[in-house]
Amino acid sequence: MNNQSTTPMDKKKKIIIGCAIGLGLVILGWIGYTALFSGPSETPVKTLTLGKADLQRTVSADGQVISTFTEQISNTSNIPVWSVDVSVGNYVNKGDRLCRLYNKEADEWQNVNSTASGTITAVNAVNGAPANGVLFTIQNTGDLQVNMKIKESDIDKVASGMKVNIKTDATGNRVYTGTVGRIAPTASNMAGGNAAVQGNTNTSGTTSAKAEFEAIVPIDSPADGLFIGMKTKQEVVVEERPGVFNVPFDAVAKDEKGNTQVFAVNTDEKGKMTVEAIPVSLGIQTDFAVEIAGEKLKEGMILVSNPSGLTPGQAVVLENESNAAPKEGETQNAPA
Repeated sequence: MNNQSTTPMDKKKKIIIGCAIGLGLVILGWIGYTALFSGPSETPVKTLTLGKADLQRTVSADGQVISTFTEQISNTSNIPVWSVDVSVGNYVNKGDRLCRLYNKEADEWQNVNSTASGTITAVNAVNGAPANGVLFTIQNTGDLQVNMKIKESDIDKVASGMKVNIKTDATGNRVYTGTVGRIAPTASNMAGGNAAVQGNTNTSGTTSAKAEFEAIVPIDSPADGLFIGMKTKQEVVVEERPGVFNVPFDAVAKDEKGNTQVFAVNTDEKGKMTVEAIPVSLGIQTDFAVEIAGEKLKEGMILVSNPSGLTPGQAVVLENESNAAPKEGETQNAPA
């Protein structure tokens, strides 16, 4: 039997193999320890800061600037107009002569005088033409209002006394304010014309046109920049909630029973972040945000902006803050 002696090289190989096995065991042990004691992984979330804002629900309507006072001066004598004394834009006082008529056959003169003070906004009298109808229109151009047309689908939402925001193409982003005044009890016209008046009915006796209801809106703010006849766009504030908590729609979740809730981010003394479900009720909604109310809500608290899939107590880590809901001092509008 031959005994083979162990060379130094063999001993070195054994040492290297032993060290490698030991290092592998250490690594496996660390992985096991981490998996056992480190807990669940943290879920990245985007957040927002809870704030308050004024929320509004509005109804849109078209309109036109009109005067609060209009007087039409008529004459049906058929006597030819001899001379016209005023033109559009002239201011006249009550009793001022507007034009003269001359009856050549009777050799008689007749004056047409103003029955009110105001600005001439239309002149229909023509030299040599017989006087037959409205010759002049007088209006108060310094006291304006809006004749607003409310859609049939919105008439039940609008009431006298509601606030109105008014814009025109000519005045850009400037917002004039007014208040809904008198609302007509019947439709003023149908889209494409009043079928009942014009006789434009189909064989079934119905029409596809939709009715509109006129409402007068006195302008509360300074009306410089507005002129009679301008087309306007109105937003009637049918509901308003000043200074309420609000969040984007995606920030609201539901629990297994269908109750609405938001998720707040809490940080412990070690800096670990977890989420807490806070029950909330919903209020007025705009295009971008919804009102929320709840006993645990506090201004400035950090909420998850999209809590889909989260569960109470889940560990999270913050991503960059997302766009928050409107803050106090801002106003958000939404169609009613």
